[in-house]
Amino acid sequence: MSLDKFVKTFREEHRQVRDTLLDLMNAFQNRDRERIGELLNKTAELTGPHFRYEEEALYPGLVGICGKGYIESL
Repeated sequence: MSLDKFVKTFREEHRQVRDTLLDLMNAFQNRDRERIGELLNKTAELTGPHFRYEEEALYPGLVGICGKGYIESL
Protein backbone atom coordinates (compact mmCIF):
# COMPACT_ATOMS: atom_id res chain seq x y z
CA MET A 1 0.00 0.00 0.00
CA SER A 2 1.36 3.42 -0.89
CA LEU A 3 1.90 6.02 1.82
CA ASP A 4 -0.75 8.29 0.30
CA LYS A 5 -3.33 5.51 0.30
CA PHE A 6 -2.41 4.57 3.87
CA VAL A 7 -2.81 8.17 5.09
CA LYS A 8 -6.12 8.55 3.24
CA THR A 9 -7.48 5.30 4.69
CA PHE A 10 -6.25 6.14 8.19
CA ARG A 11 -7.83 9.61 8.10
CA GLU A 12 -11.11 8.23 6.79
CA GLU A 13 -11.24 5.65 9.59
CA HIS A 14 -10.63 8.38 12.17
CA ARG A 15 -13.34 10.54 10.61
CA GLN A 16 -15.83 7.67 10.74
CA VAL A 17 -15.06 7.10 14.43
CA ARG A 18 -15.27 10.84 15.18
CA ASP A 19 -18.60 11.21 13.38
CA THR A 20 -20.03 8.17 15.12
CA LEU A 21 -18.96 9.49 18.53
CA LEU A 22 -20.52 12.88 17.77
CA ASP A 23 -23.74 11.11 16.75
CA LEU A 24 -23.56 9.11 19.98
CA MET A 25 -23.27 12.31 22.02
CA ASN A 26 -26.33 13.64 20.25
CA ALA A 27 -28.27 10.43 20.91
CA PHE A 28 -27.41 10.67 24.62
CA GLN A 29 -28.54 14.29 24.71
CA ASN A 30 -31.82 13.26 23.08
CA ARG A 31 -32.14 10.19 25.34
CA ASP A 32 -32.65 8.04 22.25
CA ARG A 33 -31.94 4.59 23.70
CA GLU A 34 -32.41 2.70 20.44
CA ARG A 35 -30.00 5.00 18.59
CA ILE A 36 -27.51 4.82 21.47
CA GLY A 37 -27.43 1.03 21.16
CA GLU A 38 -26.96 1.20 17.40
CA LEU A 39 -24.16 3.72 17.70
CA LEU A 40 -22.37 1.81 20.46
CA ASN A 41 -22.34 -1.26 18.21
CA LYS A 42 -21.12 0.81 15.27
CA THR A 43 -18.37 2.33 17.43
CA ALA A 44 -17.18 -1.13 18.45
CA GLU A 45 -17.20 -2.31 14.83
CA LEU A 46 -15.17 0.69 13.70
CA THR A 47 -12.68 0.88 16.53
CA GLY A 48 -11.88 -2.79 17.16
CA PRO A 49 -10.00 -3.51 13.93
CA HIS A 50 -8.59 0.01 13.72
CA PHE A 51 -7.09 0.04 17.21
CA ARG A 52 -5.77 -3.49 16.81
CA TYR A 53 -4.01 -2.46 13.61
CA GLU A 54 -2.52 0.57 15.35
CA GLU A 55 -1.21 -1.54 18.23
CA GLU A 56 0.18 -4.37 16.12
CA ALA A 57 1.46 -2.61 13.01
CA LEU A 58 1.82 1.10 13.59
CA TYR A 59 3.09 1.39 17.16
CA PRO A 60 6.14 -0.87 16.73
CA GLY A 61 7.30 1.38 13.91
CA LEU A 62 7.03 4.43 16.13
CA VAL A 63 9.26 3.11 18.93
CA GLY A 64 12.36 4.54 17.26
CA ILE A 65 10.69 7.95 16.96
CA CYS A 66 8.75 8.25 20.23
CA GLY A 67 10.56 5.82 22.50
CA LYS A 68 9.42 2.52 23.92
CA GLY A 69 8.03 3.98 27.16
CA TYR A 70 5.73 6.39 25.36
CA ILE A 71 4.47 3.73 22.94
CA GLU A 72 3.76 1.35 25.85
CA SER A 73 1.68 4.09 27.49
CA LEU A 74 -0.46 4.37 24.38
